[in-house]
Amino acid sequence: MLPEPVVTDAGFALAQWIARYYRASLFEALAPMLPPGFRAPSHTTVRLLADAEPPAELPKSAQTLLAHLRAHPGRQRAATLARRLGPWVYNAIRALEEAGIVECEWAVAPGGQSLAAPARSAPVLRAAM
Repeated sequence: MLPEPVVTDAGFALAQWIARYYRASLFEALAPMLPPGFRAPSHTTVRLLADAEPPAELPKSAQTLLAHLRAHPGRQRAATLARRLGPWVYNAIRALEEAGIVECEWAVAPGGQSLAAPARSAPVLRAAM
């Protein structure tokens, strides 16, 4: 371990906000704050929840994404949805998640550990030597 934290509490709080606001993984939000060599591939997937009822007032973009997810069941990568449908997908994902219609999951690497939501497990992140 390094003697000094790699990311401060304030940096970690900022990364958590960035991850929630931009529907990114916590690692994607933290990566620009890390020293070179700490990056690893990650991705966000979206899954439609089975018995979720959409609210009456749902943004048009969220309605469009909801229709797409219903037509294409299963987990889908957020980046793939954005490439196919447009950059507005990230805001639509956030609206659907806030309405309890979809679940987002972050994977650090192919076959890596997945997280249902960004979680903080230690007061500071320290780099292993």
